[in-house]
Parts: sequence; structure tokens; C-alpha cells
Amino acid sequence: MALNLDFNEFAKQLESSIGQIKQDEDEAYEAFQKALILFMNDAKDINKVIKRIVDAKSTFLVGVPRSEMDQIVSAPQCPDNYTVYATDGSQIDVDRNQSVPHYLLNISKIRLSYGDDYGADIDSECVLNVSASNMVLQDGTNEKPINSPLLAIMRSVEEMRVLTELAEKSDRQDQTVALSDGTLIMWTLANKDLEDWVVTALLDEKYLKYMDRLKKLHDEKKTITASYISMPGSSDVVNILRLLMCPYDPVNCNQHCPVEREKPCAKLKSVTDRRLFNALLEEGQRSAVFESTSSILSRYGEHKICFFYVKVGDEIGRVEFPRWIAEDEESIDKLHAIILNQSKKGRGYPVSLTEAHEAAVVTYRETELIRDFMRNELIRHGIEYKQSAKSMSKYRREL
Repeated sequence: MALNLDFNEFAKQLESSIGQIKQDEDEAYEAFQKALILFMNDAKDINKVIKRIVDAKSTFLVGVPRSEMDQIVSAPQCPDNYTVYATDGSQIDVDRNQSVPHYLLNISKIRLSYGDDYGADIDSECVLNVSASNMVLQDGTNEKPINSPLLAIMRSVEEMRVLTELAEKSDRQDQTVALSDGTLIMWTLANKDLEDWVVTALLDEKYLKYMDRLKKLHDEKKTITASYISMPGSSDVVNILRLLMCPYDPVNCNQHCPVEREKPCAKLKSVTDRRLFNALLEEGQRSAVFESTSSILSRYGEHKICFFYVKVGDEIGRVEFPRWIAEDEESIDKLHAIILNQSKKGRGYPVSLTEAHEAAVVTYRETELIRDFMRNELIRHGIEYKQSAKSMSKYRREL
């Protein structure tokens, strides 16, 4: 099959970029070394660190350590008997090329149990909405058209609903973990383009209500709620080092370093927490626990999100959990151990989340089969269903 891409031109452009790539790597390594020295020296005094964070008016997101920043915890003993409930989701977006508007969410439902009463359940549930009247998010007289970004937020809320229901229906007597993929911080709801009623409807009245129920399960049965992020790109901890190296006291980014001026801490912008902790942690070890200061968390109340980093094989993963888990040292140790055990079973990634992804994904071919079935059913009931010529041409090319 002929390539549409001009491969020769691509190769030339790549070759001309090699020098810049090497320069970027050299600069990134220099910045990483600076961050490592700061962490090993300046970050040891926890009182100094906390004061610096509290007094600062920074323009970047900073984590707050809940203990000494350089704390490193080795792998605890994994419980012999434990169960993981896991969910993930996928979506078929609202498509303007279809004459009957619709969208679909598919949420997986996973149970993996280990020990004396081992076993597994793998299932999924789909949520289908059809017709123009269902293509808006409504709250009283407020309406907002559902598009792909909003649907992704709604999917995250549905994933949390399903995870909560799985954990609540459980009659397991072993250690239980309710685990999701990705972040527990609904940072997309901090978008200034979203009306406050949308945030209230999805976060306050749904997502955080599920968190209330999960907290009750922890209070009553020690159920652990958490999420796992593979290859995290966050810099919450490195940004603490940026505060520590700032020559101004207190730190005030807007006052001392306006947009047109180069910040003294700018070199560390290229360093991620992942790279820092990859150098600091040995296999199986985790970092100290930190609390996120993402702006949306001002609405989370007692459910503010904390995290630690853990070294799993060649990867650094970020594990997130509500503050009420962070306040229970035994739950943190069990979570640490179970994440490691799950990752070992999954060859570097929690096996429960791999199963959750596989059970949730809706392929392109399945999407077309769903739409073919919809078309036939609607026509059978006397409802006209059409696809745009553009959509049909794409479908023919796929075939």
C-alpha cells in the first residue's frame, strides 16, 4: 500500500532535528542534577519546606508533604487474602454526522480475588443515550450541549459510580481495594469555560457523593479507595524545589517574575517527579505522601487527594487516594503492597486495570456494528436514519 506521507521529507526533517534533541536532553539532564541536589540537601527540613509553601504565591502547582520529603518506604508484606475491584471506561462520542444523535459509555466491572477464596468476575455495563433531547446536560432550567470533553467528564463520574456500587455490594471478608485508572482529581472541571452549575451537578452532587459512600466503607470495612497513573507527567514535588531555590522570600511569582522576565527556577520546568523519583527509589520502594493543591480540590472537602510515587520495575507510578486513606498508615502500607503485587502479576502494570481496560474498550469495528444495528432497528420502526456522505466514505475506506 502506498504511503500518503512524504517519507523522504519526514526523514530529512527528523535528521535536522537530531542536534536540537541532543541539546534538549543535555539541558534536561543538567536541570535534573540540580533538582536532585536540592532534594537531597535543601528539602530535608520539613518545617522550612512547609513554611515556604504556605508563604508562597506561586503560579505553578505544588504538592504539600505530609512527612519528611526524603522519606523512602520499602515494600511492606502483601496480605495473603485480598480483593481488587476495578473499573475503566470508553465512549462513543456524539457524532454530528449521524441523523439520530446518540452517545454511548461502556464501563467495565472487574473483581479479582486472591488467597483462600480466589476467583474473578469480568463484566461491563453500557449507558446509551439517543435522541436530541438527551444530547444536553440539564439541571433545572440550565442546559449544556454534550460534546466530547464533557462526555469524558461524565464518563469519569460513571466510572466512580460503578466502582462505588461494586465495593458496596461486596460481601468479601478480605482486604478490599477499589481501584481506578488515572487521576482522582477532576481537574478538567476547573475549566473556566464551564459554568458553576455544571461543576455542581457533576462533582458536588455525584462524584463527591460517591466519595462519601466510599469513605463510609473505609470507616466500616477498611475498604481502600485509590487510583494508579502510569508514566505520570506531574511535577508537584519538583515544584517544591523550585520554591526552595527561589531567591525571593516570600515567593511571589507575579510580583518578582512577571511574564516577560525569566524565572530563576525556570530550568527545573523540564524535570518531572517521575524522573526525580526514578533516581531516588529502588524497586518496590515508595516516596513520602504528598497532598495535591489543584484548584478544583477546594471543593473536595474531606476528600482532598493525596499521592505517593512507587517504583515498579523500570517505571515510576503515581498512586492517588483521598486524605482519609492518607491518615491511616495501615491502609497506606496495604495499598503500597497490593499495588506492587498487582503490578507484578500484570508485568509492570496492575493486572486488574489491564482487565478493566480490556473489558471497557469499544473498538472502531464495534462502533460501526452498533450503528448498523441502530440503523436497522430505527428503520424497522419507521424512523429515518442517515449518515453523512463524509462519514460513509470513512467507513468504506476502513472496510
